Amino acid sequence: MKKWARKFENCQICGETDNEHIGKGFCSRCGYFKKTGKALGLEKSISRSLMKKELDKETFEKLYEKLSMEDIAKKYNIGYDVILLHAKKIRVKTKRGPRNFNNFQRQKLSNIHSIYQVNNNFFSEWSNEMAWVLGAIYSDGNIKKVGNAFSISQKNSDVDFLEKILKVMNSNHKLYDKSNRPAKYFEINNFKMYHDLISLGLHSNKSKTITFPNVPNKYIRHFIRGLWDGDGSISYNNKTDLFYATFVSGSESFIVDFVNILKKYEIIKQDRKITKHKLGWFQISVNAKKDIVSLYKFLYDNVDMSLCHGRKYNSFSLIKCHPKYL
Repeated sequence: MKKWARKFENCQICGETDNEHIGKGFCSRCGYFKKTGKALGLEKSISRSLMKKELDKETFEKLYEKLSMEDIAKKYNIGYDVILLHAKKIRVKTKRGPRNFNNFQRQKLSNIHSIYQVNNNFFSEWSNEMAWVLGAIYSDGNIKKVGNAFSISQKNSDVDFLEKILKVMNSNHKLYDKSNRPAKYFEINNFKMYHDLISLGLHSNKSKTITFPNVPNKYIRHFIRGLWDGDGSISYNNKTDLFYATFVSGSESFIVDFVNILKKYEIIKQDRKITKHKLGWFQISVNAKKDIVSLYKFLYDNVDMSLCHGRKYNSFSLIKCHPKYL
């Protein structure tokens, strides 16, 4: 009898051999979901595979009195979506619940045969590195519910910033080209890291609704540096002979709390006007000489250069050469 695959007796996700092997121990159905987050052709095989396991209506209803739908899926080593479709086919009335793939199945899919490495526990405990990367994700990152993923992009000239982030996370993930502009990005699909980020206050489509998180005092400067590396800037005006530091956010609540944090740590000495632009985003500007110097010291004093945006640090460091700021 011909083996299902050279190194595998059956699919490493669903445990079946009905579908063709496409590589790395996945059948065509499970491999398609791992790549896209979408189900493929489930209706064709659910009845046959489950009836082999004698999960008829009577058995199902008895199990469902004691176990949740997710627990039944675990018991039979199949996906949550499969068990829902089978219940519908044999006319078992189900309780209301999420119709997407369950966390158990997503975690199993995200951790099998990954060709990339990353520190899964990176966002589990606070550290200087974790706070910095978290700030960068808060300002310039993207959270994706499908696939349990997060990503950060930068223009091509700032690719070293992405490389620094990957390095502190012990990741060998690749950088990819953006299709709509000259920029690069990385995307990490990791169940634990994604849910750690959610518990730290992040969510998908966060731009206009994000709120300032509760960051321990010990790590606040590293978090703010990550924020500034994402959505902050520093510029010099020849006419006024002054430096201007600006920060933008799509969330009014976030930028109000951000200003209050800067005042709390005496980085700025007075209220700053928050400007709302026509496109709906909010901006603060810092231009007072003492405030600029305070901000520079807060962000960069005694900080390893592996934990900052290289171009923005170099621009900000020019104040050390200007007689007005000495």
